[in-house]
Amino acid sequence: MVLMAQYESYCLLEKSGLHPWKGLGIGCGVLIIYGSFLGLFSAQTGDSGSLLLFLSLLLHILAVLRKGITKGQIAHLSATFFVLLYVPFTVQFYMKLFHSFSVLDQPDYGILLVIWIIVVAKVTDMGGFLMGKCFGRTPMAPKISPGKTCEGLLGGLLFAVGISFLFVVSLRAYFPPGFTPLIAVTLAIPIALTAVVSDLVGSLFKRHAHVKDSGSFIPGLGGMLDLFDSLLLSAPVGYFLLTYLLVN
Repeated sequence: MVLMAQYESYCLLEKSGLHPWKGLGIGCGVLIIYGSFLGLFSAQTGDSGSLLLFLSLLLHILAVLRKGITKGQIAHLSATFFVLLYVPFTVQFYMKLFHSFSVLDQPDYGILLVIWIIVVAKVTDMGGFLMGKCFGRTPMAPKISPGKTCEGLLGGLLFAVGISFLFVVSLRAYFPPGFTPLIAVTLAIPIALTAVVSDLVGSLFKRHAHVKDSGSFIPGLGGMLDLFDSLLLSAPVGYFLLTYLLVN
């Protein structure tokens, strides 16, 4: 699913006039996603994502050197590597989060925290859409996504805070001891805001490509990137906030 979202991102960039190296980028995406997953079973996984990203960068540089360093090739490299950062590298933070809390001998902790971030991000989407449709008046980012409004943003934040509280209260016994409903509600706000920004990045891709959806894989929703976009930047933000507060 992640690689499909990455592929759709490259296709959008192509429609925008860029020429990313899709084969190289997706190959490195496999390296990051699959390598990070296997890293869960290793004792030395703290910087596995950074190591895999560095190896991917080396492969990109070697490709540039082989093709010749020109202005065009540098642009292709930048486009290819940006999507690699934006999609597979951000998603691997969900696996890092799971691993960080599996050392507590409670694998449920990591799983529930990952699900919590996903739920908060997606409910922000749904709340923003519903409230925007009902009460939206003030455009939030008209040049990027004309349909998004400030009222929808506020509604998305309220939905995120509410679902975060209910989710943690309902499953309190399965979360880490320090993850109280108050902390959950507090952290839901930056994660929800990040989900909105992440969604806007996806909208920016589509706007420059002059398309409404990133694909047609999911009937009624669009492509895989349309499903994933709000979850991408939410992963590293959620990872750093949770590990800082609950581990340190």
